[in-house]
Amino acid sequence: ARISKEETRRQVAIAAAQAYLAVIAAKRQQEIQVRNRDTAKALADYAETRLQAGQGSRLNNLRSQQELATAEGLLEVTELAITRSQEALGIAMFADGPIDTATEPNLPLEPPPASDAWLNDRIDFRLSAQELKAADRVVADNWKSWLPTADASFTPIYTTPETLLQ
Repeated sequence: ARISKEETRRQVAIAAAQAYLAVIAAKRQQEIQVRNRDTAKALADYAETRLQAGQGSRLNNLRSQQELATAEGLLEVTELAITRSQEALGIAMFADGPIDTATEPNLPLEPPPASDAWLNDRIDFRLSAQELKAADRVVADNWKSWLPTADASFTPIYTTPETLLQ
């Protein structure tokens, strides 16, 4: 049970880290969508200017307006994703509301040690080892299910008036 508690803590920490990274990824996607929208706006302005000058076609103008509308829609979807990921981060950190990320984390890229001693310190490996021990114990005690069993029961009967066989 203690190891299971530690494993649950580890899973909550992993969920919080994934939510944190989801907020960062959604913000990066928002930056891309803003640039995409700005580009589509510039293209729509250019197509409108060409149409007004008589150099462009109405079809190009409509296509550029459609691209602008699509880019604005994708930006709205990305902003919704940011809100959802911030709410998920708030839930994972047991906060009262959504949580925003202040900065991107600085994650050191260190290879694991050459020995396998660090594996024994990991909670998930310890939990797996304990579950394996429990399964081995169940297998070892399996012979007890083949032992004969006996059932006995006692049922009192009261009959009034007495019969001939009583």
